[in-house]
Amino acid sequence: MTEGFIFAKYHIIERFIVIAKSSQPRRTPYWFTEYGLPKASTPTFYKFTSERNTAMDEKFMRAALTRAKRAAALGELPVGAVIVKDNRVIASGYNKRELKQNALLHAEMTAIDRACKKLGSWRLTDCDMYVTLEPCPMCAGAAINARLGHVYFGAYDDKSGCVHSRANLLGMNLLSHTIPYEGGIMEAECSALIKDFFANLRKRPKRRAATEDKNEV
Repeated sequence: MTEGFIFAKYHIIERFIVIAKSSQPRRTPYWFTEYGLPKASTPTFYKFTSERNTAMDEKFMRAALTRAKRAAALGELPVGAVIVKDNRVIASGYNKRELKQNALLHAEMTAIDRACKKLGSWRLTDCDMYVTLEPCPMCAGAAINARLGHVYFGAYDDKSGCVHSRANLLGMNLLSHTIPYEGGIMEAECSALIKDFFANLRKRPKRRAATEDKNEV
């Protein structure tokens, strides 16, 4: 009787566990995905904007390119970013990682930091970011934490881009927030700047030809 009772007890518990698991919402395991993106959910994860002002996009991307050229003059990887609110640049940044020997000083991180200080808030919901190179995991995460409204980038980064190329962190609903994005804005110009930088870097010794502008926006 004791053995029969124990068998029945564990059988009931096993059935309860099966029922409980079946009632939970199913999620796509990360090992079923490529670069962390469920193939069946691509339309949900890739959120592109529509009815956009191309001339305005180019205006702000050119502003980001101007910052990227400042980085190149300092011997940094030429990446620049601007934060836009109400069709006006309120903050900007460019790479200073080598100059300051600080892994956090990517263009996007500097621009987001300055925008938060400018507005007196960590929430940048009504702001958009334009950056010349697809954001890395750190910068994509910062965009999510800042609750940016949109992210627009120029060149794709097949090595470490985490908006489209290697993963799409902006569409994973991290922190219950997704960010619509658009890539390839002035892609040729943005890519050429990076390619020229590396081509010149291979021809000359490492040096910095300018100093940073402390009075920039």
